[in-house]
Amino acid sequence: PSYVPLLHRAYELWWALEREVAERLLVLTGSFDIGTEESLVFGGALQAARLHQLVHEVLTPVEIRRRFPGYALTAPLLGLYQPQGGLLAAERCIVAHVQAALRCGATMHGREALAGWDSSGGGVVVRTARGTYRAQRLVLTAGAWMPQLLASYRGIMQPERQVVVWMQPRTPAYFQVDTFPVFNMAVEEGQFYGLPVYSIPGFKLARWHHLEQTVDAPAALDRACHPEDEAIVRARVR
Repeated sequence: PSYVPLLHRAYELWWALEREVAERLLVLTGSFDIGTEESLVFGGALQAARLHQLVHEVLTPVEIRRRFPGYALTAPLLGLYQPQGGLLAAERCIVAHVQAALRCGATMHGREALAGWDSSGGGVVVRTARGTYRAQRLVLTAGAWMPQLLASYRGIMQPERQVVVWMQPRTPAYFQVDTFPVFNMAVEEGQFYGLPVYSIPGFKLARWHHLEQTVDAPAALDRACHPEDEAIVRARVR
């Protein structure tokens, strides 16, 4: 439930950015939180929807299949459907932020590795592979590299290998934006999430934490996709 106010604000900001760049970035597909009645995924989502009075429906596997034939679930799973759920066109979102920043007078430096930074009472100094910059404020959005840049994140954030698969559906019409809501699903085999076909062929599917392969540095991650990786996801698709 504590996540919902952040989400409301995020929607407002995405819609504002869409108006700024005249491009659709937040694609509403509807969403499913799927699990047994006592599961955290389903039960937590239901609690949040009720507490914040979000539009929602609880659907059985039969009801889900009738409305969204790409899903073929079985009891005792239940689905919490929220029509305001959706996906973000992630790559386009990055471009949109850059375009909007440039219009506001920002200067962009691409392909410039961060070497380090220091703070003092007078602001911050940032060192890169190409030069040194001084500013009043510094915002770090380095993802899995954050523990290497901020000591306070060490032991809290852990880089982890994640595998994502795009599947070619046998019936593509079942997996389009208007026929296949995004989902977050907890089952015996783990927790999975997926998105409909959007921008490129295939619908996207992955398992949370996949094989729980963590590393100390993102550069050490195995970036190849192996048969056992695909087998885990394919088993859930079946």
